[in-house]
Amino acid sequence: PNLLFDFFITRLANLCGSNSHNNNSLADNNAVMVLSALCKSPRAIIRKYAARALGSIGWDSNIDKRIINWDIISYFKLVKHQIIHSNKELFESNLDNFIKTGNFNNMIEYNEQLVNYIHNSTNEFNSTDFNPNNNKNNLSIRQMIKQRRQYALRNTRYYEKPNSSNQRLINMKDGIIPALIDLCNDNINNDWEIIRNAVLAICIASYEPKNHYDICNDNNCIELLIKMCNHKDDEIRTHAAITIANLCHNDEYAQLKFGELNAISVLLS
Repeated sequence: PNLLFDFFITRLANLCGSNSHNNNSLADNNAVMVLSALCKSPRAIIRKYAARALGSIGWDSNIDKRIINWDIISYFKLVKHQIIHSNKELFESNLDNFIKTGNFNNMIEYNEQLVNYIHNSTNEFNSTDFNPNNNKNNLSIRQMIKQRRQYALRNTRYYEKPNSSNQRLINMKDGIIPALIDLCNDNINNDWEIIRNAVLAICIASYEPKNHYDICNDNNCIELLIKMCNHKDDEIRTHAAITIANLCHNDEYAQLKFGELNAISVLLS
């Protein structure tokens, strides 16, 4: 059961932030509330990916669908191998029965169709973009790969943007940000990656002006952000500082709140 649950949360985290369509579809299905609940899981890997997904769902990227499909299938094959390996005797003894029912056979056929789809898509991608016969400018393979990577990076940056509607879902009143705050406090001496993801999620939420008032009225959140500015990890300090900057931008109330708690001297240190 743990492996299947790991598969669920990791794939959910990878879909979050992949593009605007996936982000909006996940939000429409109350993924934010599900992820908030998973932040309280006793297992560290679940908390880590839940916090990461909460941050990603508020920011639209532009990841190629073939990469998303390939990642899902690769991870599924890994999980399936681990499940079969750990229950090898049970799997072998019941395989004939599974095939006779038809359900397991259908699943195998579906999996093979997906693998073939990714295989064909990859071949098509390679033949179109990296085939020397299609090279009109007589570029080397290295140069072609470099240009393709540069194009992909420019394309991603062009389409990357904040998702304001989803950022409003990462708020105080629904308990999303308080769950992230608890996640930081509970893991302060344990897993820095969990803290990175949680502070990043709060940072993403701070880009939405409608979240500012509620965040600034929560002393626990303000104290956490100031404390994270002194953390040993550079990435955590960066996310915390950006969050404070977002909250204080054109907001005298937030500036006053952080000023009263000596945030300026912390940021300058």
